[in-house]
Amino acid sequence: MKNIKSYLIIFFLFNTISAQEIYEFKTDKDVKVIDFIRFNNISISDFFVLNPKFSNDRLNYNDADLEKIILLNEKVKICIKDDYDENDLIVHKIQKKQTIESISSMYNISKELINYYNPNINIKKNNILKIPKISENIALRNDFFSKIPVKPIDKLWKIAFDYGMNLELFKEINQGFSIEKYKELVVINNDHVKKKNSLSFENQFSFYLVKTKTHADSLFSNDMLNKESFFKLNPHLNSELLNFGDIIKIPISIKIYPKSNFDLLGNTVDLKRQIKLGLILNFRSENFNDDNKTNYLSLLENDKMLNISLDYLFGSLMAVDSIAKYGYSIDFDVFDSSNNKDKLLNLFSKNDFSKYDFVIGPIKDDLFNYFTEISKANDTKIVKPLSQNHSKSSNVINTIPTDSILYNKVIEHVSTFESNTKKYIISDLKNINLSNKIKSSFPEAIQISSKRNKDGNDTKSLNRDELKLKFQNGRHIVFLESSSEAFISNVTSLLNSFLSKECKIILITTNKDKAYDGNNISNNFLTNLSFIYPSINKPINFQEKSKFIKKYNETYNYYPNRYSLRGFDIAYDLILRLVSGNIDDESMLEIETSYFENKFKYVVSEGGSLDNTSVYLLQYDNFDIIEIMKN
Repeated sequence: MKNIKSYLIIFFLFNTISAQEIYEFKTDKDVKVIDFIRFNNISISDFFVLNPKFSNDRLNYNDADLEKIILLNEKVKICIKDDYDENDLIVHKIQKKQTIESISSMYNISKELINYYNPNINIKKNNILKIPKISENIALRNDFFSKIPVKPIDKLWKIAFDYGMNLELFKEINQGFSIEKYKELVVINNDHVKKKNSLSFENQFSFYLVKTKTHADSLFSNDMLNKESFFKLNPHLNSELLNFGDIIKIPISIKIYPKSNFDLLGNTVDLKRQIKLGLILNFRSENFNDDNKTNYLSLLENDKMLNISLDYLFGSLMAVDSIAKYGYSIDFDVFDSSNNKDKLLNLFSKNDFSKYDFVIGPIKDDLFNYFTEISKANDTKIVKPLSQNHSKSSNVINTIPTDSILYNKVIEHVSTFESNTKKYIISDLKNINLSNKIKSSFPEAIQISSKRNKDGNDTKSLNRDELKLKFQNGRHIVFLESSSEAFISNVTSLLNSFLSKECKIILITTNKDKAYDGNNISNNFLTNLSFIYPSINKPINFQEKSKFIKKYNETYNYYPNRYSLRGFDIAYDLILRLVSGNIDDESMLEIETSYFENKFKYVVSEGGSLDNTSVYLLQYDNFDIIEIMKN
């Protein structure tokens, strides 16, 4: 009986990449390009990428190219999927007198593919072959390779590394490519290679080209680098054997040996590019002129929007300064919208905002929406810094999560409590609908609302004796939903009086507004009740951040507030994401970051905007406010 391999003229491994193997072989007969593609289960696009001689432009083939003839003994490359599971394979029991040709014809698949999945099996009656299922509709086959845009500042070896590609393979499939001449090159499709980036300016890395086959173990003799860390930094590597052309990344502080096996390609410092950031705030600078000098102090004291803009600006400047020390060059331009659409249109007409990586602001909703509308033709991301009213345009980044995100954060947390924990929902009459909504998530919860007087008005109070009967021994979860300082004060006082060794109460709200910070609200009671609430920001830890606060105070002669801290956090995070990769990439969006008071993790909305979904769950604990971390 003949071995399958005896039918092959030449067939050898060319390279291995991410669950695919690229083979080059000589055909054993004349065959049309379209038929070759059909029987070898590859996409049309992938064929021309690997075999550019059959088209004038390997990235743009035409119908005539598909009718060309691959001649007998002509070399051709294909990529073969090597991560099939059992559902992708057909089990074929060889029948009497069947040959490799007849089996190949039966399944409309090439002999080469049959051989690949059945190495060293003889064509013999009752032997079992595994036949890969192929898509009959060529147009529906997934492309293994894809085109990406490149810029003159890009480094080809860094692109190869980012897409998990061996540098020799990368050069092979991009033959003749010149970054100065062309705007596109070919990489492995991101559907096949997905990598997460670590967001950090501090972590700097060197990139090395492997010059000769080397075992990765030789790199681990240094105590600063272990196997686990190495493969986390290099998820594209398929084995511990490093091949010629592989690119590896290691911390810049570590030296590798033997040096003769590696060439230094560059490091993260080399890759830093010019960053351009715009900030549109509301200073109304026209009020500051020689004729109005006597009113300067009054404007600074009484113009709330001016003060918010100044605070936000100073925080953003601190972020830019903090990043620049790592060697990044940042153009940071500040514009004044003057709270006027005509002035904003004038700014837009006189400045090319398409050159900016990000534009933060304007800070007022009406001006922001107007600027977004007139900027639609640009790819520049427009960042909404201070408003919870989301814009759904595809060029917008909404940095403040919606109330529904905050609400769901609480509901998700309470759902983790033991099922036998008693639950109550206390609300004033204004928040009955919210009480009903929470009840729908926890049907066992008991609803309690404030009382009406004889005129039907809300008294913003509860009956102590009726309430006390409900809070006996055991553990109790109490939702409190109100925006009335008086009602909150009344309820927290009553609940605090019920606490004992036998009676534990945890107070929760889905919406902590300024009423909870009123003069009549006892922080002592909130601490005793282990008060839990969701928030878009957390209180800054002055001891941990003393160095930043000291520098801010020395620079601007006052302490940072929530607007300056938000200005810092947003600018710092956006630039960090920019230099770490493409902010629109799924792997970049799913990274959650946290800074002084704010945290960020984005999803793409139905309209295409990037929406921050990351919020804190905070709890009063021993007169401190701590973050509840997800287990």
